[in-house]
Amino acid sequence: MHCLFCWINHNAAALTAIFTFLYLIATILIFNEARKSADAATEAAQAAKDNALAAKQSASAAQSSAGAASESAALMRQEFYDQADLGRSIVQTTIDSAIATIDHWRSLGIQHYASTQLPPTDDLIPATANSAVERARRISSQAAAKLSSAFDDLRRARRELETQRDVSGNRPIPASSSAKFESSLNSAFDKLMHVRALVP
Repeated sequence: MHCLFCWINHNAAALTAIFTFLYLIATILIFNEARKSADAATEAAQAAKDNALAAKQSASAAQSSAGAASESAALMRQEFYDQADLGRSIVQTTIDSAIATIDHWRSLGIQHYASTQLPPTDDLIPATANSAVERARRISSQAAAKLSSAFDDLRRARRELETQRDVSGNRPIPASSSAKFESSLNSAFDKLMHVRALVP
């Protein structure tokens, strides 16, 4: 035992140098591990920051997309209402025109006309009749059916006059033909007034 202490005492400087060297190596290794851990922590923090930024951008994109979708839906809704208003306006204008035409033909008293003296019958059917029926279908199927039937009545009235124009020559229109004409006008008028109430 005594010799071990002697040896240690005798080699103290060398042992101190060895232990110092080992301590230095251990310190360097610990420092390297600490630096690696710090780098890993920095990378993790940067990744978390990048993920947070990506999530924020994704949320912003989603919000922008939602805003665009909402704006698009609002525009589509407005266009739908505009189209509905336009359709309603076409139906109402066509009905008003047809009623005014019926009133005009009623006031003529065609029973007093010779067939050759009859005015042209082209105006009996409004130019927008077919379009008005199509527009009315988008508002009310009942209104569309009544409107279509009213225009059929006006077509019958026109055919009645055109037939008399072809066969009667310069003679007065027969009372039966005049009655059919008036009946078709009255039927059309009643239906048009009904549609007017359905499409205010």
